[in-house]
Amino acid sequence: MKNCCGMILSLLMPLACPAAEIVAWKVPLSRFVDRGLEAEGIVRCKSAPEASPFFKEWDELWDLKDAMLHMPGNQEMLLDWLVWDATSEQLVAKGSWSDICTIHEILRPGDMPVSLHLKLEIHQVAANGAALGGNSKAISEMSIRVRSGQNYTASWSGSGSSITADIAATLDESDHVADIQLSLSAEVPEQPRLKVDTAFTLKTDNSLWLARDFDGKAGLDLKATCQMESINGIPILERVMIQTAKGTRSLISRWERQNAYPTLVERGGWKVRCKLSPASLTEFLSQEPEDEIVDPFAESVFPKAHVALPRVASVKPPSHLWLELDHELLDASEWLRKILPNTDFVGSFAGYDPIEEALHFYSPKQEPADAVAAMFAILYCGGRPGGVVATLDGIGQTRLVSKSGQKSSLSRIAGEKSVQRLLEIEPTIGETGDMIDMGLFYEDLTDVKSKIRLISFNTLVQGKQLELLSGKASGGAERSLRIRGDILLLSPENQE
Repeated sequence: MKNCCGMILSLLMPLACPAAEIVAWKVPLSRFVDRGLEAEGIVRCKSAPEASPFFKEWDELWDLKDAMLHMPGNQEMLLDWLVWDATSEQLVAKGSWSDICTIHEILRPGDMPVSLHLKLEIHQVAANGAALGGNSKAISEMSIRVRSGQNYTASWSGSGSSITADIAATLDESDHVADIQLSLSAEVPEQPRLKVDTAFTLKTDNSLWLARDFDGKAGLDLKATCQMESINGIPILERVMIQTAKGTRSLISRWERQNAYPTLVERGGWKVRCKLSPASLTEFLSQEPEDEIVDPFAESVFPKAHVALPRVASVKPPSHLWLELDHELLDASEWLRKILPNTDFVGSFAGYDPIEEALHFYSPKQEPADAVAAMFAILYCGGRPGGVVATLDGIGQTRLVSKSGQKSSLSRIAGEKSVQRLLEIEPTIGETGDMIDMGLFYEDLTDVKSKIRLISFNTLVQGKQLELLSGKASGGAERSLRIRGDILLLSPENQE
């Protein structure tokens, strides 16, 4: 019996102990210790602490675990190991999720300045006017790094081609999305100059075909690709990586539409996932239960001084949530009981990931899930104007991306000032999200025998083509001008 009990205890021990995860941060060492490798307690490693995809055979490694223990307030940490990889310039740690989150709080990679790396490409339209795919090769391209809130002018030329662009970009608070204003002029051999003035929104690691002008024989396409990067050139989605059974993956979640509503779990019960920054969560925790919930976007809610979450234990998600939550989370159950003291949380799970900045909640009953979703719903009000893609068909095809409520234009210019084709649009998305009021000016002078000029105001149904103009000369074929408007909303999927 004693041996049997001992065996049972040995089987239960791994379940009682927090799991150890291996996580890497691509940040300067100075964010961890001011004196770098000269700090007290740092020693050179003879070898890697264990096999990991984060370590290569000849990497220069330094043991920082003792240095961590010398830092005030970190004596409670029970890390397996903490290593600075000087070769790959990343900090790698193994420990419980609670300790991993403590290190993340020290490093705060999200506070590092972020810039936008914008790539602009000019592509040749195929003779048949087919849409371009990801394998198309640019005939001219230019890349520029842009800081949020600044205006930039850049130009490039070579082999008879040139690109000049005026760019202004504003990054959102997540550093995942940029609102961009662009004025571009591009020239390639044997084609009229392409000029585009427009505004659009792009997520990091995404591309968007911004403009096309095709006269039925030849034409150009304009494509934009953006990536947000830390000041050390690291893509923001690679700033924090976790080791998995298959290798590594990013712990920085991709941008998604802000929403919080209960969804039914396949095995029963309700789950809620809320994007929630540590600052927002701390503000909720600082309020007394009877206090009125204030707008978390108000300036007073986010003091400039940094605040840290209370230290709590880590907890493993229920098995039926494990497919989407493959690591432990901070135990948020007491936090929710403080925020919602009159809610029945029996049988519920609440975990918070300060790295992903998301709260995960599960309950076998819908009422607690509704209460959690309603509590944080104030965080998801508002939104940015949607984009609109206007496609004009008739003589070839002209296509232009714009923002709702803003004017955009595309022109083809021969010589210095001779405009051959011009499209100006000013779209406004209706309240229902499926209608577009489209103000339009179009002029085509490419054929001196058949000129077209149109000023119009129409309401378009999302995704439906509308004939704007048709004409026929004696003995000639009938020609028409048709427009289609598509609403371009940001989504977790690639925009290309």
